[in-house]
Amino acid sequence: MLPPSFGDSCPTEPLLVQTQSGKFSAVVTWTVPVASDNSGIPPEVRSNDMDPPHRMAEGTHVVIYTATDMSGNKAICSIDIRVVGQ
Repeated sequence: MLPPSFGDSCPTEPLLVQTQSGKFSAVVTWTVPVASDNSGIPPEVRSNDMDPPHRMAEGTHVVIYTATDMSGNKAICSIDIRVVGQ
């Protein structure tokens, strides 16, 4: 029983986004990672209530996706997002 895998769909580098002109935030869009499982049944994937597009204030944010297979095995994909001022 192996845990699910996000494979190459989980980014390894932070996503850098500039704020909108005159604002201290940005609407951020990213590609939702896709998980697979050795059972052939797609695992359930949930985020920490942040799905794209999402407005984020300046600063560092972490979006976490958790994949759970039918055996209860889990995998985590963590996406670092940095919103920087112009």
